[in-house]
Amino acid sequence: KLQFLYLIGWMARAAVIMLRGCSAAARLQVRWVSSKQDDRAAAFAAVREAHQQNQILGAAQVKAVADHAAALMPREMIVVFEAASKSVNAGPEAVAARRELVAAAEPSVAASLSQYTDTQMISLAAAVAHTAPDGSRPMAPLFRELGRQAAQWRRWPAGNVLTAVGAFARAAHSSAELHDAAVQALQGRVSKAFAAEGKRYRSYSILPTAFARARFAPAAFLDEFAALCTERAGVIRPDDIVEVVHAYAQLTHAAPALCKAVAGRFADPKSIKRINPPELARLYWSFSTLSVHDREFTNVMTQALNNVKRTELPVDAVMKAFRGMIISQADELSVNSLAHHIAMTAVPSLGPADLRCLAAFYAERPLAAPRALCTSVTQRLLDSVPAIDAMPHDESVLPALLWDLCRLQRGVASEAPPAAVFEAVLPVVTRHARQHYTAPELATLAAAYAAAKVPAPGLFAVVADAFLKRADQADAGTFRLALATFDEIGYDTPAFFDGVAAALRRRVREAERRC
Repeated sequence: KLQFLYLIGWMARAAVIMLRGCSAAARLQVRWVSSKQDDRAAAFAAVREAHQQNQILGAAQVKAVADHAAALMPREMIVVFEAASKSVNAGPEAVAARRELVAAAEPSVAASLSQYTDTQMISLAAAVAHTAPDGSRPMAPLFRELGRQAAQWRRWPAGNVLTAVGAFARAAHSSAELHDAAVQALQGRVSKAFAAEGKRYRSYSILPTAFARARFAPAAFLDEFAALCTERAGVIRPDDIVEVVHAYAQLTHAAPALCKAVAGRFADPKSIKRINPPELARLYWSFSTLSVHDREFTNVMTQALNNVKRTELPVDAVMKAFRGMIISQADELSVNSLAHHIAMTAVPSLGPADLRCLAAFYAERPLAAPRALCTSVTQRLLDSVPAIDAMPHDESVLPALLWDLCRLQRGVASEAPPAAVFEAVLPVVTRHARQHYTAPELATLAAAYAAAKVPAPGLFAVVADAFLKRADQADAGTFRLALATFDEIGYDTPAFFDGVAAALRRRVREAERRC
């Protein structure tokens, strides 16, 4: 009995010790949870205060709140992303921190979408789109859920639809179906979308810019929107109205009344200073592309750009101004000055389309070309081959670029360009000659390789076959160039010349029928 009682006593003592241990663990757990909640509350309070005071968050603040993103409530999540979006131009550390925040928040948002109202989802989508790096397709579950509701957009307030369209475009989640839904939802209600001026992420340029990114141009809607912007051209922010005109130029959709209103607003040297130099360069290109023949305003823009230090303009803005000056036939001194600046400083940063623009300009003026230009353009093209191969929209410019490089090299140095660059792009152009190039591009490509005296029998065979299949796209000049090129290289396949003759006979018969 004593042993039994002794055993019971030890068991009781052990139970007391276990209870004390569990109690201590529970207290530690409570303290740990409380500490985490305190940390989350402190991080969120710092972000909210910065947001309220319109301050830019530092990378450390963004990272601190990213650590607690999974525990944020819907309203807190929106505040955090709206605050983080202000640090968009705050350097590489801020970019990395914002990317980390988006990644940390995505699982939480995806799991709690049912807790968000439509308006909260729209606000969060807009804030996320402005926080994540442009075009990075962030937070797909959120945008998928909003996209599923596209059929209901007509029932939403017009301002919410506008904000959603801008978010989808900026986050690269847009689609033709979504743009169709937006047009239907906003038809006749566009002016209501801008009733609340000063609303974040809501500007006049959202819609046309979204359409331009998607290459989607609903003509009737664009006309209606242009009329609204024309009516309010005097009160829309300068940067916003420039973006609107730029989007219309990208869509090549004429808006003469809008352009006239913009020209009238900034028609003198004093008022045009309200437009930042990079935006002014885009406006110049937009007016030129839309064929707005306002010589007085063009001269004002040209003078304003001449007064800007070239180093203050990013490369893309310099190229916009350069292209605009060429199209509008600005005075030779201004064009030459800008071209020389690009040739001497910007070539290592140019893409294929810009390289082609510069090479074509100097191919017409070889005596004005800097001596080192051919070398720098050739080297930049060689460096760009991997990127060109990964970006299909860049490949269509290669035939014209190679042809203009031949013209430039012969004009400057009276010799063919280095064969290395033609050999480097040979696999790319051969593949795309077979699949994508139009008849004029094929003729230009063959002429470039013939002029460079680069042996490429495989390419010429592919070009000949593809040209015959697409001969209906060729005009008289294209036929003439193709025949002269293949005759020059001694192409000995009669089927090609017979095919060209047959295509020409078809053209003659069609012309006779039309007459």
